[in-house]
Amino acid sequence: MQELNNVDKDASLEQLASLLQPFLRNLAQLSSCELRERLIEKVFYPVLENNTTEKAVDSEEEEEAMKRKEKHHRTVDGGKLPPKTQREIEDMLNQKYVFSGFNILIYAQNHILKMASSTDEAEVNESNRDVLYKLYDYALELEPTPDRPELTWGQLQLVNKARSFVTMKMRKR
Repeated sequence: MQELNNVDKDASLEQLASLLQPFLRNLAQLSSCELRERLIEKVFYPVLENNTTEKAVDSEEEEEAMKRKEKHHRTVDGGKLPPKTQREIEDMLNQKYVFSGFNILIYAQNHILKMASSTDEAEVNESNRDVLYKLYDYALELEPTPDRPELTWGQLQLVNKARSFVTMKMRKR
């Protein structure tokens, strides 16, 4: 995956899903518990964890944190590395392979859940079904909850009515 990221960071979800499909199929059919665990730990966890949606960091908060670190870094590490260099080194160590076209929620819904809920006994070993559902739940847990929940269509209609009512009241005044 890392090599693919070096070559094509803009690979589509379907391209990546087709690359992961043999691993998912093996995960559904394997009888060896150890092999299943290795597939999950070495293939699926890194791909899912590296492609989570990151919350936007406020630049003002980041600048304030850097100023505080610069002020106190001499007492913490003896002044060996400035905070900016520490952050650059940390970024290099935590380098991820992120694909712009990969959405873990869509992949989990369209591929992992589809495989887990398959009724074809030749496709999914019954003892592995629980493992696939756990992988699906893990993928859903990775994605951060939005700051504002999405409104349903009915709720949007109520908001629009309230806005138009307020606008009409303002016109009368």
